[in-house]
Amino acid sequence: YSELEGCLEHTLSFNSPTAIRYPRGKQDFPFEYTSKEFDVFKNGGKIAIVSYGIISSYMIEAQKVLKDNGIAVDFIKLNKIYPISEDLLDVLEGYDKVYFFEEGISKGGICEHIVARSSLTKYKITAIDNSFVPSSSVAAAHKKLGFDLESIIKLIEGEL
Repeated sequence: YSELEGCLEHTLSFNSPTAIRYPRGKQDFPFEYTSKEFDVFKNGGKIAIVSYGIISSYMIEAQKVLKDNGIAVDFIKLNKIYPISEDLLDVLEGYDKVYFFEEGISKGGICEHIVARSSLTKYKITAIDNSFVPSSSVAAAHKKLGFDLESIIKLIEGEL
């Protein structure tokens, strides 16, 4: 929870309303708080995975499994989802394909905002299709929505 603690301390410096989005359950990969808008976990790939929040743990694991399977991907973890920085857009322009995994709705989500402001043409979004997600365990919901490790790897390997 060091990331949440860091976010809380950082927001004390703002003189305006601020929202911190935090998930139900626990995060399996202990990310440390950073005040940067995003972090890039490089793996030498021309393919990027973009995500944020609790499902970032799956992205780190997928990055390792894909590398073991001969597919190099970089993971870009968003620490701030709005407003979208020009630096992030510049970084994304350097990739041949970008996979977005959003634990939010696809219409009006981060991917749509980024695509509207960039020249990205090869991208894929996995997000909630603006439908009701029934109550379940976090793991079951992630599997159903395609955010689990197996679904991420299957999606990326299936398109290469």
